[in-house]
Amino acid sequence: MQTRALSLKLGDMSSCDRKAVNIMVLKWVTVLLLTKVLFSIFSNYGDYFPPNFDADFLMGRELYFFGAYSLAFYVHILTTPCALLSGLVLMSEDFRRRFPAKHRLIGKLHVTCILLLVVPSSLWMSAYAYSGRVAGLGFATLSVTTGLCVGMGWLRAIERNFKKHRYWMIRCFAMLCSAVVLRLFSGLATVLIADAAWTYPLAAWAVWVVPLCGLELIEHFRQRQTV
Repeated sequence: MQTRALSLKLGDMSSCDRKAVNIMVLKWVTVLLLTKVLFSIFSNYGDYFPPNFDADFLMGRELYFFGAYSLAFYVHILTTPCALLSGLVLMSEDFRRRFPAKHRLIGKLHVTCILLLVVPSSLWMSAYAYSGRVAGLGFATLSVTTGLCVGMGWLRAIERNFKKHRYWMIRCFAMLCSAVVLRLFSGLATVLIADAAWTYPLAAWAVWVVPLCGLELIEHFRQRQTV
C-alpha cells in the first residue's frame, strides 16, 4: 500500500512537472516570436522616416498619408511596440511578486498608452485598411475590443478583484499580440502565394477572434475543473 501511494505521488509530481515545463516552453516561444516580430517592425522604420511609398505597407497611401493619417500612423507604430513590451513584462508572475510597486507603475503606463494612443490611432487607420471595409471593420472591432479589455482590467484592479483583473489583462495582451499573428499570417500567405484580396480581410478577423475564442474555451474548462 505504501509503495502504491508513493508511486501515485511520484506520478502526480511528474504530471505537475510536465505542466510546468509546457508552460515555460510556451512562454519562451511567445517571447521569441514577439522579439522576432518587433525586430521586423523596427527594421522597417527606415521606410517610414521619411515615408517611402514604394515600401509594402505605405504603397498606394501617398494620396491621403499626409495629415491626420500620418499622425495616427506614427503614433501607432511607436506606441504599439511599447504596449507589447510592457504587456510582456506585466504577464510575468515572477516580476509581479518581486516588484509589486513597479508592476503597478508599468500597469498604469500600459493602460494609459493603450487607451489614449494605441486604440485611437488604430481606429483611425482602420478606415483606410488595405482591401476594403471587411478588413477595416475587423481592425476597428479589434481596437474597440482591446480598449474594452484593458478598461475592464483596470476597473477590476481598482476593485482589488485581482483574479478577474489578471484575466482581463490576458485578454488584452492576446489582442495586442494580434500584430504578431498578423505578421505570421501574412508571411504564410506570401509563401503560399495566396490572393491578398481575400486573405487580408480573413486575417483582419482571424488574428484576434481565434486567440480570444481559445482563451475563452481554456477559461471555461478551467472553471469546470475547479467546480
